[in-house]
Amino acid sequence: MSRTLPSSTHARLIAQTELRRKRRALGEYSRWQFAILAFAGLFFVLPVGGAVTFFAHTLGEGLRTGSIDLPLSLLRAGVSGVMLFVAFVAGSRTVQGSGTIDRSAGILTAVPHRDAVAGLLLTECVLFLGVATLPTLAVATAFATGASAPVSVVPIIAAVFALIIGGLALGYPIGLVVKLAFARSSFLARYKSIIGVLVFVAYFAVVSSNSLNSALAPVIGVLEASPIGWLVDLGFIGAPSVSANTLRAAGGIGTVLIGVPLLVGLSTVLAERLWYADPVQPSDDDADGTSTSANGSSARGTSAGGEAPTTTSRTPPLSERVFGGVVSWPVLRIAQKNWLRARRAPLKLWYAAYPLLLVGFQIGPLLNAGQVPEWLVLYIAACGAWMTGAAFALNPLGDEGAVLPLTLTSGVSGRTYLAGMVLSGVTPGVPITVVATIGLGVLSPLGMIEIAALAVLGAILCAGASVLAAGIGTLYPKFEESRITRNRSAVRPSIVAFLVYTIGLLAIGIPGVVAQVPVIPRALGGLGTALLSGLPDVIAQAPGLLTDLAGAIETTPSAPAIGAGVTALLAAGVALLATRRVVRTYEGYTIDQGIQQ
Repeated sequence: MSRTLPSSTHARLIAQTELRRKRRALGEYSRWQFAILAFAGLFFVLPVGGAVTFFAHTLGEGLRTGSIDLPLSLLRAGVSGVMLFVAFVAGSRTVQGSGTIDRSAGILTAVPHRDAVAGLLLTECVLFLGVATLPTLAVATAFATGASAPVSVVPIIAAVFALIIGGLALGYPIGLVVKLAFARSSFLARYKSIIGVLVFVAYFAVVSSNSLNSALAPVIGVLEASPIGWLVDLGFIGAPSVSANTLRAAGGIGTVLIGVPLLVGLSTVLAERLWYADPVQPSDDDADGTSTSANGSSARGTSAGGEAPTTTSRTPPLSERVFGGVVSWPVLRIAQKNWLRARRAPLKLWYAAYPLLLVGFQIGPLLNAGQVPEWLVLYIAACGAWMTGAAFALNPLGDEGAVLPLTLTSGVSGRTYLAGMVLSGVTPGVPITVVATIGLGVLSPLGMIEIAALAVLGAILCAGASVLAAGIGTLYPKFEESRITRNRSAVRPSIVAFLVYTIGLLAIGIPGVVAQVPVIPRALGGLGTALLSGLPDVIAQAPGLLTDLAGAIETTPSAPAIGAGVTALLAAGVALLATRRVVRTYEGYTIDQGIQQ
């Protein structure tokens, strides 16, 4: 008689193995990643955790003294939101990797799939509860201290753990459904990277436009009215001045105790269909019908000497129809290779979106307010130029990976290689930057001439940024992979290349930017004067030069043109130096001896 319940021994062994792997994986993080985590912990987690703990103490004290009337209905909605958040995180982790078994052939041969599901869920449960235990204990203790009700610690911890386990059990099968859909649908499998980017952009748009509450309100309303919301009554059993209903508390915990096994059973069924099925294999053909090899060369063929494609009974792709008679075929092939890589692995270019994340959550409210500040228009123009250069050209040698020897021996010259990288960046970068600058500029106080000048300046910077990035990328190449997500790694530009590239692009753009938007030097001058007011006059009056510069710009009609011209000259000079650097490095590079200086 076959058993229907998972083996606790097998599940525990699988969980121990998975946890050991995750602990060892921490050793793969770089010092920079640990530094970022430490920074986040110091400036975000600790302040937020401290504020929540203080709020819990104040809440307990207020309930004890009767100065706070606890709105249980509102808390039920909050509890439902917490469960949805846990389910979202659990589902995301399932899609990214926790829904898949490492060495599945061996494990599924040795144990039933239900044991593997139980082991993976146990692993996730340990991780989630491990992260939540200390903050929960701190908050519960702070509340119990304020309320002078030590017994409140236990029900609060029980309610929080029930929320986490319930959210995990809910999110895991949802993640399996998503993975199963991508495993069964060739369309989804073929465009999964693009779909992932679109989903993130949609999520980002919803969050930045403050529409997340409206989008989740119906779901939260349903959960609030369900026994899930009754977990609030469980958490406040024993708290003073709170009419917690013990029957509702029992109903809430009973719902979790009944629902979790059902959801685990559902996960077992979904995992069986996912793990034992042969996933669809999307075609390797390019979207336009061009078969492309790993190093980006086309099946239609193009010689290094620049001969045109030889075939062609099929309609040429859009890139060939647009650039076929404008640039040489080797240049176009290099650009096509970069676009193909970006399309197949957009997550590799995730770093290029970092500048947008800095202001992304402010764009929605500003657009809703109907007016965009001048600095945001300027930032978007500069941001577009930075992204244009960083996306394809900041690590030209490292991006080639294993096919670098083939690229170097293909007969393509250094200038052609550089031109291909620049083309791959400016083709999407310039129009997007110009359109975004003009679109935001129309909503800003800037005049049409200033908007047009900023758009032109953005286009100039895009071209200069691509060449500058290639030059710096050859100076500070990086060939080692870095972890992008929990289970994905890719070769990214080095941190030093990022810093030098950013500083260099700012230096090039400052004359044009200051001449277009004099409010910036005026603001900096005022801020500097205020900060240095207590110092000797020689130092304290120095920022006033920026204010005088802003006045001179405002009274000189030709100042924007002069600034743009200076930036263009700087960009041209830097591009010339960077071109020489790229050509010399590319054509003198040897695999065994490194870069020939």
